[in-house]
Amino acid sequence: MPLALEPNRTFEVVLKSDKEKPKSKQPSFEFRILTAREWQSIADLVDSLSGVETGKEAINKIFEVLRKGLVGWNCMWDEKTQKCLPYEPEKLEDILTLGEAQELMVRFRNQNFEADDEKNSG
Repeated sequence: MPLALEPNRTFEVVLKSDKEKPKSKQPSFEFRILTAREWQSIADLVDSLSGVETGKEAINKIFEVLRKGLVGWNCMWDEKTQKCLPYEPEKLEDILTLGEAQELMVRFRNQNFEADDEKNSG
């Protein structure tokens, strides 16, 4: 069955910088699988990254793309509060570096997940 026909199918992305952490403490981002038609609807946004006039505009577009498929995160440990951060997609810019956001965007755009990262959240 095609992945997109399973509406609760998601995949996790672990940043390269977090791969060495124990699984129980490994931060991850959960994305839903997008259909080709859904990708068509945001292709202009992705393609427009090369034509932006300001760095701020480019950064905003990267985070906009991420929010199109991001449905959760796990183990986002905040050293200040000594707690895991609840999923709040509007705070994505507060927890990621630009390089990490770019890594996530590439892996999300490619629907790039490893077999053990695939989940069926339903």
